[in-house]
Amino acid sequence: MVSNIRSATAADIDQLVALEFGTYADEGYPAPLFYQALAQWSPWLFIAERDNAVVGYVLAAPGSGSSLWIMSLLVANSARGEGIGRQLMQTLLAQVHTQPNPFSKIALTVSPNNFGAIHLYRQLGFKDIEQIDNFMGPNQHRLLMHYNAC
Repeated sequence: MVSNIRSATAADIDQLVALEFGTYADEGYPAPLFYQALAQWSPWLFIAERDNAVVGYVLAAPGSGSSLWIMSLLVANSARGEGIGRQLMQTLLAQVHTQPNPFSKIALTVSPNNFGAIHLYRQLGFKDIEQIDNFMGPNQHRLLMHYNAC
């Protein structure tokens, strides 16, 4: 199990980038994105660590109106199936519910083929809104889901 879920710091960025590139290769988020996330959205970037190693993270950012968007939820292959994604999402949702903020809705998109993630999001209270074809580029379809944060 995860020993700790906490807010990310600049000291975590090298491990976040390694996790991204280990999972997505050249399509992974680069270090400058994480530095920018810390500067702009630090309340919405949490990491999961075990034995001082980052094994997952969740990142959200404000969207238009009163929406908070989940930009990424990623758990290392070696740590999947241990409930880390759920813990990260629950931490983020608790932050929304316990801290003053303008968000009434949390939105995310997920591959319609990512059945495990969709199941998790539904269990956490997210509702399917619509499938958006080519959302992330040609043939990169996504299911849009919302969570009522009020």
